[in-house]
Amino acid sequence: MSGRQRSATGNAELLAVKTISLIIVSLLMVIALSRPWGVERIPADQVWAKAEELGRKNDLDPLLIYSIACAESSLNAHAGTPKARGIMQMSIGAWEKVCSRSYIEAWDWRINMEEAVAYMVHLRSLQQAAGKYNWVNLAAAYRHGPNALKRAQYDPDKLPRPTNDIYRELFAGRTPKLPGPAPKREIRDAYAPLPEPPPALPDPA
Repeated sequence: MSGRQRSATGNAELLAVKTISLIIVSLLMVIALSRPWGVERIPADQVWAKAEELGRKNDLDPLLIYSIACAESSLNAHAGTPKARGIMQMSIGAWEKVCSRSYIEAWDWRINMEEAVAYMVHLRSLQQAAGKYNWVNLAAAYRHGPNALKRAQYDPDKLPRPTNDIYRELFAGRTPKLPGPAPKREIRDAYAPLPEPPPALPDPA
C-alpha cells in the first residue's frame, strides 16, 4: 500500500470515528434534554384531587390510584428509571398500549396519571374477562405486569415480594398508611366517593 493510500485510509477511519462520536454525543444530548432533572414533588392534595377525578370517571377507587402514585414515585413527577417515568412510573410499553401521545409527555404528572389510569382500566378489563378482577390483582398487575400475574395464577403471593412498604400492604389486601388528605378506609373494587357532609344545622332562634 502506498503512502497516499495509507493516508486516505487513515482519513476515512478518522472521519468514521468522528461521525460515530458525533452521533453518540447527539443521542446523549437528546436523552438529557428529554428528561427533566431534579425532584418535582407534587403536593399531596393536588394528586389526591386528580385521583378523585380519575376514579370517578373510570369507576376505580381513587384510594388505589393514589396509593400506587405514592408507591411508585413518592409523588415525584420527575421520578425515572431506564424502564419507566413519571409520577405513576409508566413504562413505554404500557404507555403505548393505551395512548398515542409522545412518551415525553409522561413527565407531565397530570397526563401521566391519566394514562396510568387508562392502563389500569385496560388491566381491569383483562381480569374481568378472566373472571379474576379485584383491586389487589389490579395493583399486582400494575406492578408486575398482567402476564406475570397470569403465570402466578392470579395469586399475588406467588409474585416476588415487594420491597416497597405500600405495595406490601396492597398485595396483602390492606390499605397502606398514606401521606396527605387520603381518607382512612378500606380500598374498594370500584369508585368510592367520600360521604356527603351532614347538612348544617339552622341557627337557634
